[in-house]
Amino acid sequence: MRYTLALLICIAGCASQRYSTLRLVSSSFSESDSLGRLRIDIQGLDPRLAPNAQVSLYRTGPDTLEPPRSRWSTYRAFTPIDSLRPGSYEVRVQLLGYSPATLDITIRAGEVVKLLARMRESRIQLRSVTS
Repeated sequence: MRYTLALLICIAGCASQRYSTLRLVSSSFSESDSLGRLRIDIQGLDPRLAPNAQVSLYRTGPDTLEPPRSRWSTYRAFTPIDSLRPGSYEVRVQLLGYSPATLDITIRAGEVVKLLARMRESRIQLRSVTS
């Protein structure tokens, strides 16, 4: 019985989350604004590497504005993202050495969306390149 319990505890410890996650924390509305905003709190980064983290937004909804704009936008990770057109987006938080976190969201006019990213170090080991 003790062996089985110890084995279950070991398996539970090994089954801990290995990938970065991104989840919706809250959203609020401002009736006076026709554009959306995005705020992302990022946890789990090495403070020396954190300034290099990036947030990429890919607009997945239909584009109705002329002329067509680029669907991809990239921002520094700790910068508030304002003036987003209402619609659906794929949000990706990434940093070299960490597994990326991705979430699909919909932003409405005047909405401030708050997300929480928990970054986990990547388990992939890169080999050095020699020439």
